Amino acid sequence: MQDKFEIDHIDPLGQGVSKQSDKVCFVRKTLPGETGTTKILKKSKGVTFADPESFDHISPLRIQAQCPHYEQCPSCHFLHTSWDNETSIKKLTLENEIQKRLKNSPLLNNGMPPVQILKDNSRDAYRNRIQLHYDLKKKQLGHIDALHKKIVDVPDCRLPTAAIQTKLKELYKSSNWTEWIPKNSPPKGHVELIEKASGVEVVWNSRYSDGGFTQVNQAMNDSLVALVTEIIQKVKPENGIWDLFGGNGNLTRGAQKIPTLIVDSFQKNPGIRGQHNYIEADLYSSHIIEGLRELSSFSPDLLLIDPPRSGFKQLNNFLNELKPKNCIYVSCHQGTQLRDLHKIEQNYTLKEVHLVELFPSTYHFETVFHLQINDEQR
Repeated sequence: MQDKFEIDHIDPLGQGVSKQSDKVCFVRKTLPGETGTTKILKKSKGVTFADPESFDHISPLRIQAQCPHYEQCPSCHFLHTSWDNETSIKKLTLENEIQKRLKNSPLLNNGMPPVQILKDNSRDAYRNRIQLHYDLKKKQLGHIDALHKKIVDVPDCRLPTAAIQTKLKELYKSSNWTEWIPKNSPPKGHVELIEKASGVEVVWNSRYSDGGFTQVNQAMNDSLVALVTEIIQKVKPENGIWDLFGGNGNLTRGAQKIPTLIVDSFQKNPGIRGQHNYIEADLYSSHIIEGLRELSSFSPDLLLIDPPRSGFKQLNNFLNELKPKNCIYVSCHQGTQLRDLHKIEQNYTLKEVHLVELFPSTYHFETVFHLQINDEQR
């Protein structure tokens, strides 16, 4: 089935949005201003999802994708344009989402601060961990394309590090992966390739991020840590920091001299290291604030949170009860992040917004929001 499209803008999922009278169509791997015909893949709740079938007008910002899998693979979204334009699209998307989701919020009483960009020079070969899905019956290994209902082989994927790319080619060579998979594995499942100091590990059908969560882009993670450290040094949290969902203390490793309570539901080695106290706790518990107060020797000047994609609906409770002078909210999912921020009732102002290019070539990115308590509440 075909239909006409004219791309108005790019949505938060990296899709081109075409509005024809009362119809809305999301067209993958297109750019604003492009027109043509689509191949309809799915209809749902009054909208359609499609691939471009042909073009009547092509954006001057379109380029030839360097990845041989790009046209079929669902995992990258912007290789048909430059990285600078990709970042510009993400920046505009974030600005629009903030204005829409935080409309009438006290956080924006002083206006919206400019979105600051943090990126490096590496658009590919950055992922130190990738997950692929397999189907033993069909002998397919790769990324799932939900709209086409198939697995796309990606032997020459450009996103993982050089070491993982080499291992990936070994898996695909003569379908070697079918010999590597452990006996009694389910007919359909997944495999994760993880680069570690000892080499690339191949882990079958385990939970994602086997052995504990780490950022997939080490270079940009270091830049993210440097950014958080810069904000910490600027606000001078003399009473200390509560680092929620802090894992191994990644984001506060630049603040070793500041008393810090690092809390996560998964702590391999709870205890005290220098000025940092690591504890394991359920941050979604209804009594978590009281529990942390009993375990901590201080009430924080700075609350730092880096929750999973589901966000942290309890943020408003923490700010109301603790009244920290500053809060840094780090997230890879702007939808849940802005949902949580919209619930903040009063007393805080949005001081800084940073877009961190942690996931180049995809619609994903990390955001850092710095909130500061209003003067009358200090």
